[in-house]
Amino acid sequence: MKAKQLFIVMAALFFANQLFAQRVKRKGTMPIDVTKNVAKSSPTFMLTQVQGKWQEYSRTDILNNQKTNFADTLMLTINNNNAEVKEGMSMTMKGEAAIESRNELYVAGDSYSIVSISDSQLVLNDGEYFKTLKQVPFFYLETVGKDSVKQVAYSFPKNVLMSDILGTWQVYKKEAKPGIINKNTCLVNTISIIKNSNQNIATGEITMSIDNVSQKYPCTFILKDSTLQILANNQTLNFNTYQAANGEFIFGDKNQVLNFAKKN
Repeated sequence: MKAKQLFIVMAALFFANQLFAQRVKRKGTMPIDVTKNVAKSSPTFMLTQVQGKWQEYSRTDILNNQKTNFADTLMLTINNNNAEVKEGMSMTMKGEAAIESRNELYVAGDSYSIVSISDSQLVLNDGEYFKTLKQVPFFYLETVGKDSVKQVAYSFPKNVLMSDILGTWQVYKKEAKPGIINKNTCLVNTISIIKNSNQNIATGEITMSIDNVSQKYPCTFILKDSTLQILANNQTLNFNTYQAANGEFIFGDKNQVLNFAKKN
């Protein structure tokens, strides 16, 4: 009899504990279904914002925040979710375009972090540099022989003053006849006309590249009417001048390479 009573008491205690356990719940012990409670991360930027052609015109070193010269100009073409990437005279790479992880832009196998996007400017971080690109209707290599209006406009050199071209100029576009530009062509990247000793002579620096190898040299500028002569690295470069106004300087040779530069 005592054994039976003991069994009944133990059973009653067991069920009471179970009932108590069902009613008492400590905070933080309930499992959370993350698939229902955590919102999915959405991109900060959209692929629709970077459609079109983008050409690099400025590059800044991330570590020291200093602008740097470059010859391997980054050119992106994004059409829907398709991308083409070209750096300087290198081969064009084609592939998919996508924006993932909020601000990661993937183009033809390359990856960049998007820093900012405006209507016509795109700033990318490649881990080493901030690359600033502008949206353009054509890349400088694509305008060869296709813009008859501009060809007519720059058919004849125009006189400019030394005071009009003082400062630092970044070449953002080049126009050339087919077959002119190759790996042996000397291309101007920047010119800095720093100090003029008179109306016709000034000193400064020039950055040139051959086969994507860039070099900076001190130089002398001699301007006479519509001819600009640059003495640098034991050689003489002769250019015609076509425009020096509204922050743009156009110089070169319409039969060779025309340089379009913006003032920094």
